[in-house]
Amino acid sequence: GDAGEGGDAGEGGGEDELCEQACAGLVNDCLPDDSCPQGNAGAIEGSCVAACVNGSINADTLYNDDSCESAFGYVRGASDAIDTACGEIQVTASWGLGCEGNGGEMGVCGPVADCNNRGGYTEAGHCPGSSDVMCCLDLPCSDGDGICLDSDQYSCGVDWTSGLCPGGNSIKCCKE
Repeated sequence: GDAGEGGDAGEGGGEDELCEQACAGLVNDCLPDDSCPQGNAGAIEGSCVAACVNGSINADTLYNDDSCESAFGYVRGASDAIDTACGEIQVTASWGLGCEGNGGEMGVCGPVADCNNRGGYTEAGHCPGSSDVMCCLDLPCSDGDGICLDSDQYSCGVDWTSGLCPGGNSIKCCKE
């Protein structure tokens, strides 16, 4: 008879295990993802398990979701902690000045995760500082029109627009 009593406790543990599997699957299969920037996997997985164990997130719903975008939509809606972890780009590095890529194209030195999150791509070896700062190329202006460049290093065929790019004062949006 003792084994039967242990069975109830085991089922409760099984639910926690399902939560851990579903949340680990989300983090392993889906990060980095446009709907949740890279680098916060630990915070997201921990918050996901906690929200799943307390019933805010259903492990089966999460497990059976075959789209990363809708899975992150679901967990971000269910947990403020996950929404915060997805929304914050946790970097100590900051945006800097202009840089030149391998092919001579102009870019802006910035944190890799933030560059990727904003729609640019990075090349290593062109910026000072830590290894998570690289030259961010094809960085779109925040209004989606134009590219962020260093106005001290590059001549824009049209007027520069301020306030649409991360970085120093010389980093502006060129809408050519």
